Amino acid sequence: MNAPPLSSPQRAVVLFAHGSRDPLWRQPIEAVALRMVEVRGGAGEVCVRWGFPVEAVHAADLFEQPADLAGFVHDAASGTTTFTVRPFQIVTLRAGLAGGGAG
Repeated sequence: MNAPPLSSPQRAVVLFAHGSRDPLWRQPIEAVALRMVEVRGGAGEVCVRWGFPVEAVHAADLFEQPADLAGFVHDAASGTTTFTVRPFQIVTLRAGLAGGGAG
């Protein structure tokens, strides 16, 4: 059984990941984890546009261990990560902050 496509024929989802380095943090932050879930039973391509500089981005499982993800491509130059999502799939991305996370 094929999953219905998400609403847009181009890109199903575009996420903007914004954040700041809170001065209350005592330790430098070296990486962030972004967890997403598809909740409508659709399938398609997802594009994450990081709102802060990231270096390497890797797909991870729920325990944040490396995992395979269909269609996964990270383009550091444009600050985007794309992948294919299945119905009701939970996706975790681990991104290393550019500059070693200097807070």
